[in-house]
Amino acid sequence: MPHAVAAALLTGDAGARAFDARALNEPSIAALRGRVVTAAWTPALPPPNDRPARVAVRLHDGNSFEAECLSARGGPDRPLPPDVWIEKMRALAVPVYPGIVSVLEAIVRGDAQRLEQPWSTLVKEITGHE
Repeated sequence: MPHAVAAALLTGDAGARAFDARALNEPSIAALRGRVVTAAWTPALPPPNDRPARVAVRLHDGNSFEAECLSARGGPDRPLPPDVWIEKMRALAVPVYPGIVSVLEAIVRGDAQRLEQPWSTLVKEITGHE
C-alpha cells in the first residue's frame, strides 16, 4: 500500500505502470514510500462499507488534504461497468493473453455462439496458441 500511494501521488497513475520495475526502483517514489503510514480503520464497518480508506496528505508548507472512501469501486455494491474492466484487461492482460479482450467483449454482449464454445477453444483464442 505505501508504494501504491507514493506512486499515485507522484505519477498520477495507480495502474500496472505504477508497479513495474522502473516505478519500484524510482528514487523519488521510494523516498515518499518510506513516509507513507498505514493504519487499520477502526471500528470496522459493516458491508457494503467493509473496505474503507482515508488518505491524508501533509505538505512541508503545512497545507494538508484529506479524502475518504467507505466502499472501493469494484466491490459488489459499486461494480465496475464492463467497459472499465475490459480496459483493465486490455492494459494488464493483453501483453500475455492477446485474445482476451475479444473473448470478454463477446461474453459481455451475450454472444450465444461464443458462450457455447468449449472452454479449451476460448483458452486457445485468449492465449493466441493453437
